[in-house]
Amino acid sequence: AENKYFLPDEQMYEDESIQEDCWTVIGSFFEEKGLVRQQLDSFDEFVQNTMQELVDENSNLVLQHVGGDGDKRYIIDFGQIYLSKPTMTEADGSSQPMFPQEARIYAAPLYIDMSKRTQIARPQDPNNPITNPKDFIIDEGHETPPKTKVFVGKV
Repeated sequence: AENKYFLPDEQMYEDESIQEDCWTVIGSFFEEKGLVRQQLDSFDEFVQNTMQELVDENSNLVLQHVGGDGDKRYIIDFGQIYLSKPTMTEADGSSQPMFPQEARIYAAPLYIDMSKRTQIARPQDPNNPITNPKDFIIDEGHETPPKTKVFVGKV
């Protein structure tokens, strides 16, 4: 009877050969780039591209109250993100730039452009619950505000 839990010998040796090839490729990669360079490149890619892509994919946040303000909807728009240069804050509250030779671990302030719009429900039928986005209109008398740069945290 054939044992279904073990590979035939020729397939087992083939898999070992593939594993050896993989380790050869991985070894060559780290010889050329080095582990630290690979980590720095990965971080740079995240900061320079991936964070903005995530913001762009989810650039609108819609909040609707239940209760007293149930007829209002707030829309927050997210835009460009900015990563400032790393700084250190002194005990007196003053900030100054920080450079890698001063600290191995430091954080840089992260900002994002944001704006908020308000919509008010104007249902066509007073007995109809407000569920359709078409029932909401932009709050009259308020133009779309310009985006402001808001501190999000540190990276």
